[in-house]
Amino acid sequence: MEENNLNSDSISLKDIKERLKMKITKDQKKSLLKRTFFNIIIAISMILYLGILISGKFNIEREMFITDLKVITISIMFIGIYIIEYAYRKDNLIYALNSFEVIIYGIINLGIIYILKLYEAKFTKAICVFALGIFIYYFCKIIYINVKNINRYKKDNNDIREIIKK
Repeated sequence: MEENNLNSDSISLKDIKERLKMKITKDQKKSLLKRTFFNIIIAISMILYLGILISGKFNIEREMFITDLKVITISIMFIGIYIIEYAYRKDNLIYALNSFEVIIYGIINLGIIYILKLYEAKFTKAICVFALGIFIYYFCKIIYINVKNINRYKKDNNDIREIIKK
């Protein structure tokens, strides 16, 4: 006796179990991997930049290094503002949140200038703390985004409500 063909209006437990175990589609996986990869690239770029700052402190004259940091900070802020404008035009919340991350990174960069001026001996340690903070932030962000989106995709792909309505 097959459970599926007892009655056209009946619902089998087997059907419900299969629907609950529904996986995410390939397009959804591709979307998740794309966002994850994007965030990893951003985090690596930020951390490499901080590593370059440590190297620059020892290889570039102090006043020239401070001037370079100021120019880079202003550039980072302009990039953040441009991303905000782009997010506004596209009405995209993800870009808006990314723009705030860039602006915060610019503020950190501004703080690095003052750390270099006031606490030069602690400069390397401060850069390492910032790099660790960036790593932890992006690690948690990637996990949060993936868990949230996987749950959303599973819920979207789940058609138990439609089966129950029958």
